[in-house]
Amino acid sequence: MRDLLLATGAAALLLTGCSTEPPEIPADITDAGQFCMAAKMLSMRDADGRQRGDKSTVSAVAQQQAYPMIAASSLEDFATFLADGDLVSSDQIYSHGIEFKPSEFDLLVSRCDAHFGISGELAIPALPQDNLDAIYSCHAASHFVEGMGSQSLYDNEGKGPHYRQILQRMTTQRELAVAQRGGMADAEGAARVTAGLRYAFSQGNILNYIAACDAHYRGQRPKELW
Repeated sequence: MRDLLLATGAAALLLTGCSTEPPEIPADITDAGQFCMAAKMLSMRDADGRQRGDKSTVSAVAQQQAYPMIAASSLEDFATFLADGDLVSSDQIYSHGIEFKPSEFDLLVSRCDAHFGISGELAIPALPQDNLDAIYSCHAASHFVEGMGSQSLYDNEGKGPHYRQILQRMTTQRELAVAQRGGMADAEGAARVTAGLRYAFSQGNILNYIAACDAHYRGQRPKELW
């Protein structure tokens, strides 16, 4: 799972062939997630294949990965998915054998956002209503993201320490919550971690999610959303 957030090259995502209209989003949820990730990535690049705008690579990839994350959260056997492999990697990007103009990327991304219920990159994610569920979900998501901290994608931008601090704060919250209820069986704890991560994935942009978690448990409004 440490390879989840990958900085894949534009060449790996090129869609070849020809079409006069933007393609339809695939019916299969997993294919749709990978397809929309590719469209989002291409929409963020200029004609030379370079990243457009001033967004960091980490934040851009988090936006791209929102689609396959939401798709994965709908899988019936989410626990097996987590144990067996990565969400997406450079050699698994969905290719449809079609091409559409860069000017059409934004239209397709809008369709993808509607398809996956993404309201906007600055929307504050909702946490689970039950406090213990929220704590476990936030801790699981923070642990998941912090696990990428050793990757060059994070190290190059100095984000690793920030994510580790969030994980430390959420670990404290989880330990206090478990202590207050007199402990928790390992099986229940494992089930809560899986359910919590599924919920976090369902919210799309996982960096926005942990930012909302951190702000909530520090009594603040999220200051930085991607």
